[in-house]
Amino acid sequence: MAAVLSPMLFRANTTYTLAAYAPGESWSRKYYPGLSDYQHDVNDAWFEQMLALLKPDGILGIPNLQKFFNKRGEEVPRSGENGGSPGRYEAAMFTPGQPQFSLGQVVMTPGVQVLIEEALDHQMLIGMLRRHQEGDWGDLGSEDKAANDEAVEQGDRIFSMYNFKGTKVYVITEWDRSVTTILLPGDY
Repeated sequence: MAAVLSPMLFRANTTYTLAAYAPGESWSRKYYPGLSDYQHDVNDAWFEQMLALLKPDGILGIPNLQKFFNKRGEEVPRSGENGGSPGRYEAAMFTPGQPQFSLGQVVMTPGVQVLIEEALDHQMLIGMLRRHQEGDWGDLGSEDKAANDEAVEQGDRIFSMYNFKGTKVYVITEWDRSVTTILLPGDY
């Protein structure tokens, strides 16, 4: 069975280097022996994408390996291990692939309904909701994304923006998580 990667992102106060990951090497082959070539390719692509999401001082934690990696793909010690200071990692609010909050009742405006029907693509709606709930805020700037990360933790309103075939689509979850609305900018 393929290894299912369920990462956690961490923010580091300092960085330690133990083992380097060089582009072109197979990170997956090193940590997940016995997978097919295709599975290694998928894992390697995922790992590179996750590293690209990290801030310069960020840390990517892989729970099923119990290992942590910096933005360069270098393995770093866990808190209290091999020079890692206790309490070194502060868990971030975004864990890719995991729901971060409840959507409540999901509703859409008539404009979104028309967009979906014209495109004959109901899956785009599901994809946007999944991304929103997992903490992928779409096409927002870094300040708005940081505000959403805080809103998840503090129980405030969450706003995401996605591009669907050239049209901006907003997804808004209310502070009390009772309702999530999918709407077009003109519906706002």
